[in-house]
Amino acid sequence: MMSRLKYESGEKMPTIYIHDQPLVLHRTAFDQLVKLLPYWGLQLTDNNKIIGALKGKRLFIQTHQQELIQQASHLLKHTSIDLYHAKDHQIDFIVSYEHDSSEPFMTIKDSNRKYCLIPSNELNVNQSRFIYKGIWIPKQSKMPYITFHCPSIYLASEWLSYLILLHQSKHLPFLRYIKQDSYAFLVDHVLNKINPSLAAYQKPNKTQPEFSWPIFPAKQTLKPKKKRFNHLNSDSFQALNHEPITTNTFNPFKKEHPKKVQINPFSQKKNDD
Repeated sequence: MMSRLKYESGEKMPTIYIHDQPLVLHRTAFDQLVKLLPYWGLQLTDNNKIIGALKGKRLFIQTHQQELIQQASHLLKHTSIDLYHAKDHQIDFIVSYEHDSSEPFMTIKDSNRKYCLIPSNELNVNQSRFIYKGIWIPKQSKMPYITFHCPSIYLASEWLSYLILLHQSKHLPFLRYIKQDSYAFLVDHVLNKINPSLAAYQKPNKTQPEFSWPIFPAKQTLKPKKKRFNHLNSDSFQALNHEPITTNTFNPFKKEHPKKVQINPFSQKKNDD
């Protein structure tokens, strides 16, 4: 059965095909989808069939964590790209993963400089580069060294998937403002039918700030660390869940009341005589 958006009468209704199943879209949704597909590693044929845009592409990754490649391949299987464990003579990425539960971030180092990125925890259509959660890759970066510092190898694999899409997609179309509900609809009705695993990471979030910090479990002891970034603000630390500290409150406006001494004017002193 065809899925349909409500559309105005008389307006031409484009039809796309996902695994040979037709999907009728409103013209506005269709135009938005055409621009979104390259970001997901997809393309539309002349017959309006959605297929992988990276067929025949190969990427060689050097890493000690083979699971990174396996999980990234799973997230990108719809693109038809082939990921391989790199050999010495052919390397595109050098990737490492460090388990770090404090502050998720990643570094990209090339021959010229080193970049530190803090990807967003969730997807927010109001943030720049929202599809890749704020991740970007330096232009003309050859064989970059990439290190993921995060609590889960699955999160690192998601970030690696975005880097691969950025690396392979040289000319991405400019995205104008897209409504959150419109993006959510296309994720649910298009991307979810093609690759549910990637679609699960592309659910928009209404309240997520542009850059977010993790919320630590209660009663976790945090060891003091040197600052890795110099752009932290007070809001960044609101996510840290410290143990409550008991303090004594001093009120400078509270007056001290001295003990009263009652004087009896009729009391006679005893003579020492």
